[in-house]
Amino acid sequence: MDRWLSSELLGPLLFGIAAFTAVSLSVGVVFELVRKVAEAGLPPLVAMQVLGLRLPGFLVLSFPMATLMATLLAFSRLSSSSELTALRSIGVPTWRMVVPALAVAALMTLLTFVFNDVIVPSANLAAADTLDSALGRSVAAERGDNVVYSRYA
Repeated sequence: MDRWLSSELLGPLLFGIAAFTAVSLSVGVVFELVRKVAEAGLPPLVAMQVLGLRLPGFLVLSFPMATLMATLLAFSRLSSSSELTALRSIGVPTWRMVVPALAVAALMTLLTFVFNDVIVPSANLAAADTLDSALGRSVAAERGDNVVYSRYA
């Protein structure tokens, strides 16, 4: 039963991740990159690379929304076809039907934290560096820990 309910959640979850990511990415980055390709002469290959590097930042935003949408869609479909009623009639308690959704939500929460703390900062930095170097605005390629700029000290 857990695998069945989890598989019912998987389709809407993947659809939600794809839909929310596509919408937020196109509003957040694509228009800016298209403008820079047209006006500033940014190479399209570099624009695609920057788009790929900015993708994890938008995935972090779409994971929670997609999880909510998947849960609502899956349980709505199960309710409309009376499958939840059938489970209740054979003695499955309601809390037991919710456990797979909670497991998927916990997995998506963990994935969101990992993306947000590990992947997104380095990907955004790489995207900014790639964009700046392609547009000829690269300030410095050297990086280090505990760097003090005398101008600000």
